[in-house]
Amino acid sequence: MAGHPASKGSGPRRRASRCQAIRSGGSMPANQTEWVTGPDGLDARVVGPWVRRKTHHVDRFSSIFATAMKDKWAQRGYVELFAGPGLSQIRGTTEFVAGSARRAMGYNFTHYAFIDRDPRATRALDGRLNNDGFPTSKYRLLTGDCNLMIPNVRSYLPPGALSLVFIDPTAFQISMKSVIELVRERHMDLLVTFQVSALIRVGLQPSKSIDRFFGTPDWRSALEGARETGPTRLIEFYNRQLTERAGYQPGAQKNAVAVKNSKNRTIYDLVLFSRHPLGGKFWTEAARINELGQSSLWEDWDPA
Repeated sequence: MAGHPASKGSGPRRRASRCQAIRSGGSMPANQTEWVTGPDGLDARVVGPWVRRKTHHVDRFSSIFATAMKDKWAQRGYVELFAGPGLSQIRGTTEFVAGSARRAMGYNFTHYAFIDRDPRATRALDGRLNNDGFPTSKYRLLTGDCNLMIPNVRSYLPPGALSLVFIDPTAFQISMKSVIELVRERHMDLLVTFQVSALIRVGLQPSKSIDRFFGTPDWRSALEGARETGPTRLIEFYNRQLTERAGYQPGAQKNAVAVKNSKNRTIYDLVLFSRHPLGGKFWTEAARINELGQSSLWEDWDPA
């Protein structure tokens, strides 16, 4: 099945949910999600208009990645650790946007794994994938803390698969330890929503969740000096952990895509981490055209 799912469904079909609910622990931020009922009768989240930019670049990279690799890798996985309900409403409008999990189903991947801690989100996503006509054998849907879901994802994906992992947290819910375990002895590119704005706000205050996110409390050293260069240094610091612990290419901060709010302030960056220079080249191509159809002035991927 190709193309993106329509934003308006024909209504939920009745069937038993195949969401694998796993009780999980861990401290997480309070749920401040704003919910509405989508045109298909299922729950949808309310998000800011900047989601259009994120969706555009994730779409482009997913398409390029899966299409370019389909004749080279027989098994290609797509993993989303904060998958959401599959539909969002743009705040202050009547516009609904299909989530990246549903959109990825239209690309040339062979295995899909979606995780979300909120059962309300996984129920809605499961219903929408069913409405979109995807067989339950096409994907695995897990409810729980993604840090505890890593073994489940690894057991589902074939060990020899090439996979794209989209990590889209709202804060710092995933630990470096979990990421390293996920990619251990696997071929995986990581596309990460990097919450630089929140990191700058936190500053040098103690934070165990951010320590876990970076895998070390030494991340604070990246904030020392000029505040305007802090985001780049933080991404570089995160990249260094992946380089030293899992063999990822350095230099990912050079091609980070800033996602900004209506006041032109960066909310987060989309950052691609890959073990192979080809992954960076795919990301450069994906980010070459922005959501307005305009070309960027990026140079080719240039690892440090």
